[in-house]
Amino acid sequence: PAFINAINEALNTVEAESDGDCCLVTTSSGKFYSNGLDLQWLSQQEMGGENQQLFMKSYHALLLRLLTFPMPTIAAINGHVFAGGWLFALAHDYRVMNTE
Repeated sequence: PAFINAINEALNTVEAESDGDCCLVTTSSGKFYSNGLDLQWLSQQEMGGENQQLFMKSYHALLLRLLTFPMPTIAAINGHVFAGGWLFALAHDYRVMNTE
Protein backbone atom coordinates (compact mmCIF):
# COMPACT_ATOMS: atom_id res chain seq x y z
CA PRO A 1 0.00 0.00 0.00
CA ALA A 2 1.26 3.43 -1.00
CA PHE A 3 0.87 5.20 2.35
CA ILE A 4 2.69 2.41 4.21
CA ASN A 5 5.52 2.54 1.66
CA ALA A 6 5.72 6.33 2.00
CA ILE A 7 5.95 6.14 5.80
CA ASN A 8 8.60 3.41 5.59
CA GLU A 9 10.63 5.51 3.13
CA ALA A 10 10.43 8.48 5.50
CA LEU A 11 11.55 6.27 8.41
CA ASN A 12 14.46 5.01 6.27
CA THR A 13 15.52 8.62 5.68
CA VAL A 14 15.28 9.49 9.38
CA GLU A 15 17.38 6.46 10.33
CA ALA A 16 19.99 7.14 7.64
CA GLU A 17 20.36 10.84 8.41
CA SER A 18 20.11 10.82 12.21
CA ASP A 19 23.20 11.57 14.24
CA GLY A 20 22.01 9.45 17.16
CA ASP A 21 20.97 12.37 19.35
CA CYS A 22 17.43 12.99 18.16
CA CYS A 23 13.83 11.82 18.24
CA LEU A 24 11.07 11.23 15.70
CA VAL A 25 7.91 13.36 15.90
CA THR A 26 4.91 12.55 13.73
CA THR A 27 2.02 14.95 13.26
CA SER A 28 -0.43 16.16 10.67
CA SER A 29 -2.15 19.39 9.69
CA GLY A 30 -5.69 20.56 10.08
CA LYS A 31 -8.10 19.02 12.55
CA PHE A 32 -7.20 15.36 11.93
CA TYR A 33 -4.11 13.40 12.95
CA SER A 34 -5.48 10.39 11.06
CA ASN A 35 -8.81 9.17 9.73
CA GLY A 36 -7.58 5.61 10.20
CA LEU A 37 -7.11 2.87 7.65
CA ASP A 38 -8.96 2.84 4.33
CA LEU A 39 -11.72 0.54 5.53
CA GLN A 40 -13.76 1.01 2.34
CA TRP A 41 -10.92 -0.37 0.21
CA LEU A 42 -10.19 -3.09 2.75
CA SER A 43 -13.83 -4.22 2.87
CA GLN A 44 -13.91 -4.50 -0.92
CA GLN A 45 -11.12 -7.06 -0.86
CA GLU A 46 -11.84 -10.76 -0.58
CA MET A 47 -12.12 -11.67 3.11
CA GLY A 48 -8.81 -13.28 4.02
CA GLY A 49 -7.65 -12.86 0.42
CA GLU A 50 -4.15 -12.04 -0.71
CA ASN A 51 -4.70 -8.24 -0.87
CA GLN A 52 -6.17 -8.10 2.62
CA GLN A 53 -3.42 -10.28 4.04
CA LEU A 54 -0.66 -8.28 2.37
CA PHE A 55 -2.14 -5.01 3.57
CA MET A 56 -2.52 -6.16 7.18
CA LYS A 57 0.94 -7.78 7.19
CA SER A 58 2.47 -4.52 5.89
CA TYR A 59 0.55 -2.43 8.43
CA HIS A 60 1.50 -4.68 11.33
CA ALA A 61 5.16 -4.56 10.20
CA LEU A 62 4.97 -0.75 10.21
CA LEU A 63 3.57 -0.74 13.76
CA LEU A 64 6.32 -3.12 14.88
CA ARG A 65 8.92 -0.91 13.23
CA LEU A 66 7.67 2.10 15.19
CA LEU A 67 7.57 0.12 18.43
CA THR A 68 11.21 -0.86 17.97
CA PHE A 69 12.49 2.32 16.28
CA PRO A 70 16.08 3.09 17.36
CA MET A 71 15.19 6.53 18.75
CA PRO A 72 12.37 7.92 20.88
CA THR A 73 9.13 8.48 18.95
CA ILE A 74 6.43 11.05 19.71
CA ALA A 75 2.98 11.27 18.16
CA ALA A 76 1.95 14.95 18.26
CA ILE A 77 -1.79 14.42 17.90
CA ASN A 78 -3.20 17.67 16.56
CA GLY A 79 -6.82 16.57 16.22
CA HIS A 80 -9.14 13.64 15.69
CA VAL A 81 -7.60 10.20 15.26
CA PHE A 82 -9.54 7.04 14.47
CA ALA A 83 -9.06 3.26 14.41
CA GLY A 84 -5.84 2.32 12.59
CA GLY A 85 -4.57 5.87 13.02
CA TRP A 86 -4.92 5.50 16.78
CA LEU A 87 -2.99 2.23 16.63
CA PHE A 88 -0.29 4.11 14.70
CA ALA A 89 -0.18 6.75 17.46
CA LEU A 90 -0.11 4.08 20.18
CA ALA A 91 2.95 2.49 18.53
CA HIS A 92 4.95 5.62 19.45
CA ASP A 93 6.82 5.89 22.75
CA TYR A 94 4.95 9.07 23.70
CA ARG A 95 1.72 10.76 22.68
CA VAL A 96 0.83 14.41 23.20
CA MET A 97 -2.47 16.01 22.25
CA ASN A 98 -3.75 19.47 21.46
CA THR A 99 -6.52 20.39 23.90
CA GLU A 100 -8.41 22.57 21.41
